[in-house]
Amino acid sequence: MNISKLDFISAQTRSRIIKIITYLSKGDFKNFYSPRPISRSLQEKSFPNYPKKEQNSSFFDNNPSTFSQQKNVKNREFQEIPDNYENPSTSLSKNPYKSAEFPQSFTKPPYNPSRNAPDEYLSKKMDQKSSQNPLLNDFVNLLTPENSKEMLIFSLQNLDPIIDSIIDSIMASKEAYLKLLNLIEINLPTEYLPSQIKILESLNKNLTEARAFDGLQHKIVTRLLKAFSLNSSKLQGIFYSLLQTHLTMGRFRVDVPTLISMISCPFVRLQELGVKIMAELSDPNVNEFNNYDLQFENHIKFLLETSLSKKKGFEFKNSALMAIANLSLKDSLRPQIVYNSGIEAFLFHLRNEENLEGQRIAAKGLLNLSIKSSIL
Repeated sequence: MNISKLDFISAQTRSRIIKIITYLSKGDFKNFYSPRPISRSLQEKSFPNYPKKEQNSSFFDNNPSTFSQQKNVKNREFQEIPDNYENPSTSLSKNPYKSAEFPQSFTKPPYNPSRNAPDEYLSKKMDQKSSQNPLLNDFVNLLTPENSKEMLIFSLQNLDPIIDSIIDSIMASKEAYLKLLNLIEINLPTEYLPSQIKILESLNKNLTEARAFDGLQHKIVTRLLKAFSLNSSKLQGIFYSLLQTHLTMGRFRVDVPTLISMISCPFVRLQELGVKIMAELSDPNVNEFNNYDLQFENHIKFLLETSLSKKKGFEFKNSALMAIANLSLKDSLRPQIVYNSGIEAFLFHLRNEENLEGQRIAAKGLLNLSIKSSIL
């Protein structure tokens, strides 16, 4: 696998290496070694305590010496059995509540940890199952945009049939998850889009909170916004699901400028998602552990203009107005809201009888501005 990545390797040699790796990963070999059957003498030594099957009389009639040898061996074998030997199966049949006295050569069965620690045992079994394919890590490591299309397609074809069985082990590893996340930036031919969508859907379905936070830290929102414009439109559905799941499970740990870029993008679904998250992010009850005052300070005017836009629907404008109403509780942001005609914007929505939800939000915003404020 490492040899195929060298620069001086020709395309023909690289393709042959890929074919060899593909053949070895399948494990279906027709030309295999067939061991010889155990010889008759070894079979006799392996089972000395069992009487032998009666042989053909015609064979011993023609070979009297062979018959005498077999007879001597048979007598000698039965003489070696101790007199006090008791068959365990016989003793159990006589008294089923009495433990059988096994020979000294008998070894107890190994300790089964699944009875005392099932959770730990099952987790170890899952790790063993994921490590059954030694090329699994190589398949995932190939998913980098710098690799050639042949290597990317080779990795995709091998991950597609097993992704549902290995996705848990991938989610347990931060490095494997980030490698798999590179699929959002890889542009492949149309015939491989179903495999790409299947892998991304499995990632989205089994996403954990820890991996969602890792994705937000590695700027998945910005990467998905870029992928919306550069990749095929057939991938936009799964891109939107990935974006929504990461933001929700990551508890909206994203900066305000990134959300502003979502609201300003040309895709309507992303605009609506961005302004809804902006309203959630401004709520002090939702994000008590984060302080976004400094980030919101430079975008107050943008939010007020968005709430008054004639090109947007009521739901979109109400989300922007809700963000302004929540920010009105901040003492450090009230002067910015008033300076950018926030009171006029609230009064405009308060007079709009067609938008009842907007009237409620505007009244809430005016009330928040008047609390402990010398401005009003």
